Order: sequence, then C-alpha cells, then structure tokens
Amino acid sequence: RRGLLGAAAATAALGVPPSIAARAAAARVASWPGIEYLEPIFELKLSLDALAAIAPEPSRWPALKKRLDAFFGGGPLSERNYFAGLSVQYTNAIKYDDLDFAVKVDKQERQAAIENTLNGMDALKQALAESAPDAERVVASAKVAKESMQCWFFLVPASDVREAERLFVATRKADADRNGKLSTSELATLEPADAARWRARVALMGD
Repeated sequence: RRGLLGAAAATAALGVPPSIAARAAAARVASWPGIEYLEPIFELKLSLDALAAIAPEPSRWPALKKRLDAFFGGGPLSERNYFAGLSVQYTNAIKYDDLDFAVKVDKQERQAAIENTLNGMDALKQALAESAPDAERVVASAKVAKESMQCWFFLVPASDVREAERLFVATRKADADRNGKLSTSELATLEPADAARWRARVALMGD
C-alpha cells in the first residue's frame, strides 16, 4: 500500500534517483520552441520550488492539500492534464537534427521527467490525504516533484530558461491589478518584444 511507504521507498517507487545531475539533450536540436511554449511550464517549476520549501511545515499542509486537490480535480480538464499536455506540445515543437533513435530517446526522457513530476505531486496529494500524514513521506514526495521538474528543465537551454524567467517577472510587474491577466493598458507597459511574446503565449496557451 502507498500509505505504508517510507521516504526512501516513496522516492524509489517513483523512479527518481537520489542525486539528479544536469545533462544535455539526448539528440541534436536544430531549433528550440519559442518562449511562449516554455513560460507556463516555468510557472509550474516555481510552484514546485515553493511547494518543496513549505512541505516540512505541518501548519501549511491543509492549504497545500487543498491546492493539490484542485490541481488534480476537474477530470479531463484538470491542471494535471493541462501541464502534461504543455510538455508534449513543447517537445513536439522541437526541431531535431539527429537519427530517429536519438530523437525517440530524447522525447522519452522529457516525457519521463514530466510524468515523474506529476507522479510526485500525486504522491504528495495522497500523503496529505492520510488522517495523520507522515512527515517524511510528505517531504520526500515534494522533493520528487521538484527534482523531476528540474530534470525536465535540465533538457532545456539555460538561455531559454532565463528568458522564460525574465518574461514571467516582467508580466507579473505589469499585472497592476494582480488578477493574473494583462489588460491592454497593462500590456502596453511591457517592452515590445515581451509584449509580443506574451501575446503569443496567450494565443497558444491562454491566460
């Protein structure tokens, strides 16, 4: 039973090694997707970094459980499926310049990383659903989710990650009313290149 897994066993069961090192893509890439494909997934990464930071605090568990319940709720339209789909879209937008076998391996690695991320989040959700959550299991599951997301980003050019972060920061500063969306007037405060990227992001992924 999942509820009986200890911290180390929970980590091993999700297939994530204890130490995760950065590595290059498994296949040569001719061109990478635009930042509009990456920025929404970067937002998930930030959420998981924050999630892992508060996981050791039992006082935060009720709010964390509520957020995870919402993330996995909604059936086919859940946030879980939304982010799984974003990862597939990103991978499908990569233009490869390599043998089919290398491309297949590269795509499999990216798919495994996002699946391990979502499985880690689900394991955390299940851990928090216990009447008396086990602290080690909670922390271990959060760590799996965070490190698996790091694995996914290790396969993305560092320069693109920095651009996604920069766009995230710029758009949050522009969002004066803090409603998570940019009005025409708020959009006008962005640099032209950032505004164009944000329009592309919204057109592709929505607000």
